[in-house]
Amino acid sequence: MKLEIITKKIELTDYVRKLIDTKLVPKIAKLLRAFEDDEKIATVRLTTRSRWGYKVSLSMYLPGKVLIYGVEVHKDLQAAIVNLREEVVRQIKEYKEKRGSN
Repeated sequence: MKLEIITKKIELTDYVRKLIDTKLVPKIAKLLRAFEDDEKIATVRLTTRSRWGYKVSLSMYLPGKVLIYGVEVHKDLQAAIVNLREEVVRQIKEYKEKRGSN
Protein backbone atom coordinates (compact mmCIF):
# COMPACT_ATOMS: atom_id res chain seq x y z
CA MET A 1 0.00 0.00 0.00
CA LYS A 2 1.34 3.41 -0.98
CA LEU A 3 0.89 6.02 1.70
CA GLU A 4 1.39 9.75 1.41
CA ILE A 5 1.64 11.60 4.73
CA ILE A 6 0.93 15.32 4.82
CA THR A 7 1.51 17.24 8.03
CA LYS A 8 0.50 20.70 9.17
CA LYS A 9 1.77 22.24 12.41
CA ILE A 10 3.30 18.90 13.40
CA GLU A 11 6.68 17.38 12.67
CA LEU A 12 6.76 13.95 11.05
CA THR A 13 9.04 12.30 13.58
CA ASP A 14 10.07 8.65 13.70
CA TYR A 15 7.52 8.16 16.50
CA VAL A 16 4.66 9.54 14.39
CA ARG A 17 5.75 7.49 11.37
CA LYS A 18 5.95 4.35 13.56
CA LEU A 19 2.44 4.96 14.93
CA ILE A 20 1.05 5.16 11.42
CA ASP A 21 3.05 2.15 10.21
CA THR A 22 2.00 -0.05 13.14
CA LYS A 23 -1.48 1.15 14.09
CA LEU A 24 -2.99 2.17 10.76
CA VAL A 25 -1.38 0.54 7.74
CA PRO A 26 -1.31 -3.23 8.54
CA LYS A 27 -5.04 -3.71 9.11
CA ILE A 28 -6.01 -1.64 6.08
CA ALA A 29 -3.43 -3.34 3.86
CA LYS A 30 -4.71 -6.76 4.98
CA LEU A 31 -8.23 -5.88 3.83
CA LEU A 32 -6.93 -4.66 0.48
CA ARG A 33 -4.76 -7.68 -0.37
CA ALA A 34 -6.87 -8.55 -3.42
CA PHE A 35 -6.29 -5.18 -5.06
CA GLU A 36 -3.37 -4.24 -7.29
CA ASP A 37 -0.66 -2.04 -5.76
CA ASP A 38 -1.58 0.92 -7.95
CA GLU A 39 -5.13 0.72 -6.55
CA LYS A 40 -3.96 1.03 -2.94
CA ILE A 41 -2.89 4.66 -2.62
CA ALA A 42 -3.93 6.59 0.48
CA THR A 43 -3.30 10.08 1.81
CA VAL A 44 -3.04 10.67 5.55
CA ARG A 45 -3.19 14.20 6.90
CA LEU A 46 -2.01 15.06 10.40
CA THR A 47 -2.70 18.43 12.00
CA THR A 48 -2.23 19.87 15.44
CA ARG A 49 -5.40 21.71 16.42
CA SER A 50 -5.21 25.25 17.74
CA ARG A 51 -7.06 24.55 20.99
CA TRP A 52 -6.17 20.96 21.83
CA GLY A 53 -5.41 17.65 20.30
CA TYR A 54 -4.85 16.28 16.85
CA LYS A 55 -6.87 15.90 13.69
CA VAL A 56 -6.05 12.87 11.55
CA SER A 57 -7.72 12.08 8.24
CA LEU A 58 -7.32 9.42 5.57
CA SER A 59 -8.62 9.45 2.02
CA MET A 60 -8.29 6.88 -0.73
CA TYR A 61 -10.15 5.85 -3.85
CA LEU A 62 -10.95 2.22 -4.52
CA PRO A 63 -11.97 0.69 -7.88
CA GLY A 64 -15.29 2.06 -9.05
CA LYS A 65 -14.22 5.55 -7.95
CA VAL A 66 -15.43 4.89 -4.42
CA LEU A 67 -14.00 7.33 -1.89
CA ILE A 68 -12.95 5.96 1.48
CA TYR A 69 -12.61 8.90 3.86
CA GLY A 70 -12.36 9.20 7.61
CA VAL A 71 -11.54 11.98 10.07
CA GLU A 72 -10.79 11.74 13.77
CA VAL A 73 -10.06 14.41 16.36
CA HIS A 74 -8.63 13.40 19.70
CA LYS A 75 -6.34 14.81 22.37
CA ASP A 76 -4.06 11.77 22.00
CA LEU A 77 -2.45 11.13 18.61
CA GLN A 78 -2.36 7.36 19.01
CA ALA A 79 -6.06 7.25 19.94
CA ALA A 80 -6.91 9.42 16.94
CA ILE A 81 -5.02 7.06 14.61
CA VAL A 82 -6.66 3.94 16.09
CA ASN A 83 -10.14 5.48 15.87
CA LEU A 84 -9.47 6.52 12.28
CA ARG A 85 -8.33 2.99 11.44
CA GLU A 86 -11.57 1.52 12.78
CA GLU A 87 -13.66 3.98 10.74
CA VAL A 88 -11.73 3.26 7.53
CA VAL A 89 -11.85 -0.52 8.12
CA ARG A 90 -15.64 -0.30 8.52
CA GLN A 91 -15.96 1.59 5.23
CA ILE A 92 -13.70 -0.85 3.36
CA LYS A 93 -15.72 -3.82 4.65
CA GLU A 94 -18.95 -2.15 3.49
CA TYR A 95 -17.39 -1.50 0.09
CA LYS A 96 -16.27 -5.12 -0.24
CA GLU A 97 -19.72 -6.42 0.79
CA LYS A 98 -21.44 -4.26 -1.84
CA ARG A 99 -18.89 -5.34 -4.45
CA GLY A 100 -19.24 -8.99 -3.45
CA SER A 101 -15.53 -9.64 -2.83
CA ASN A 102 -13.55 -10.79 0.17
